[in-house]
Amino acid sequence: MNKGNGVGTRERLTRDRICEAALEAIDEAGLESVSMRALAKSLGIKASSLYYHFRGKEELMTGIAEYLYRKLGQPPTGGGWEDQVRGTFIQLQEFIQEHPNAAPLLLRDLARSPVARKRARVLLGILQRAGLDPVASASLVGNLVALLVGHSLLGLYLQAEAGSAAVDETGTGTATRSMRPWIPHLFQVGAMGTVQLERIAPGEERPDTKYGVPDEPALELSESPASPVGSHSFSTTELAGDAVFLAGLDALLKGFADSGPA
Repeated sequence: MNKGNGVGTRERLTRDRICEAALEAIDEAGLESVSMRALAKSLGIKASSLYYHFRGKEELMTGIAEYLYRKLGQPPTGGGWEDQVRGTFIQLQEFIQEHPNAAPLLLRDLARSPVARKRARVLLGILQRAGLDPVASASLVGNLVALLVGHSLLGLYLQAEAGSAAVDETGTGTATRSMRPWIPHLFQVGAMGTVQLERIAPGEERPDTKYGVPDEPALELSESPASPVGSHSFSTTELAGDAVFLAGLDALLKGFADSGPA
């Protein structure tokens, strides 16, 4: 038997097994810890064996994202359309929180992963069966994706900053530090992914838009009296919390439900 976990034959070395081992490394030490050589060593094989399954690191990263989306499981099916859509995005948010070091891969591939696009089509079908027209359905999914991406990226940014502070104080690295190179690019990727998701449905395509990041240090949110958030000035840390994500999710769903068919 080989070193590491004993994987030693092509029959046992599958794409999923490679992605599983890579995800374990990412969860433990961050995205930048993964290399073809290090991954091969952890699997107890020669690096050349990995290239039978993946042509290089970029293809491996795409494979890991696809593996993660399959690992996510089926979206919830109970309740009305609002419950199903809400449950789907809560499921996605919780999954990202379970694998924070892999979150950049999940967010990067929201629009190009076949599994993620299939999930989006399921959502669009639910909305259209509920009576929303294709354009409104695509707009709602696009806005919900933007909420998920924005909220997740803010959380990643805060984690990376906390990791940087830990390095400054202790001189040792942290897993979240490896996220830092990904974060500036993901705002643009997330915006582009939202546009692509909106174009899955038939109907008029939204023109491309330039996206920027506001300079204001805090946001003033005023919700209805029924909202658990209320009128409150949020710190950056609070904006990355679950309560704000859920309030935004509910506000979007309520807005589209109120404007939809009677």
